[in-house]
Order: sequence, then structure tokens, then C-alpha cells
Amino acid sequence: MSSVPERVVVGPYTYTIRIGQTLSEWGMVDHTEQKIFIDELTKLDRQRVTVMHEVLHCCTALARVSDDSTEEHTVSALAPVIVQVLRENPDLVAYLTAE
Repeated sequence: MSSVPERVVVGPYTYTIRIGQTLSEWGMVDHTEQKIFIDELTKLDRQRVTVMHEVLHCCTALARVSDDSTEEHTVSALAPVIVQVLRENPDLVAYLTAE
């Protein structure tokens, strides 16, 4: 079984991933500190989805996707960032796709 990776590279930024107590959420990201926090009480299947959720927040920040972006703009901005994340983070891919 694959364990949560210690870090994920998103564009030029390296975020560390930590399992611990969060503020009543399954996960959160701190862009200033470049840290992703995942709640330790989250079950493994939800934990994987939460890690991906927080990584997508990192991708949207890098791609500068805003709440008023159109769907086409959002998809066009995110596609290359997501491909880069998958290429540069094989440990993340293994963790997310483990049985």
C-alpha cells in the first residue's frame, strides 16, 4: 500500500504534505507556507480524495483561476498544470491510485 507522499511539486512550488489535526476540516492548504494539511482522523479513501482536492487548490492558484472564470478558461488553464503535477509526482500518483 502506498503512503501519502511527503511533498508534491506544483509548477515551481514544492508543497509539503502533513497528516495531523486540522481546524475541523478534512484538509486545507496554506499557500504562503506551501503546506497541505490532512486530518489524521480521515479514513484512507477520503484522505486520498482530500489530498487531490488540496492539490487542485494549488493548481488553481498557480493557474490563477478565479471564481468568475468560464469553464473553458478554467479547463484550459488547469490542463497543463495537472499534467505537470502528474509527471513530476509519481509518488502522488501511486498514492492516489493504490487499491
